[in-house]
Amino acid sequence: MTAIAPESLKVGSESTPLVEIDHLEVVFETRQGFFRRGAVHAINDVSLSIATGETVAVVGESGSGKTTLGRASLRLAEPTGGAIRFAGHDITHLPDRSLGWFRKQAQIVPGPLFEPEPLHAGL
Repeated sequence: MTAIAPESLKVGSESTPLVEIDHLEVVFETRQGFFRRGAVHAINDVSLSIATGETVAVVGESGSGKTTLGRASLRLAEPTGGAIRFAGHDITHLPDRSLGWFRKQAQIVPGPLFEPEPLHAGL
């Protein structure tokens, strides 16, 4: 596999979404004891498309895979299925050493600043 040079990216093309995630899956292997193995399906069949200039908020219950989706989209967690494309270039399985240019252009903003106040029943 060859690294994609940042100069080759045409960010802002109207026909190509900036970020495309197709049928993304992330499965974490677990071990219980010496012989028992299992799997946790953190993300299962997630697809989305983000155009240049769009902002996306991922909202869900605790443990629903929001952070794993963000980490996988930045390739900080290895996807076990699906595809991730940035400006039309497949980055799903590029080695970490080839992703520095991409990670400088992408960001995740943590949510506690934007979360609504929890509802208190019975008060």
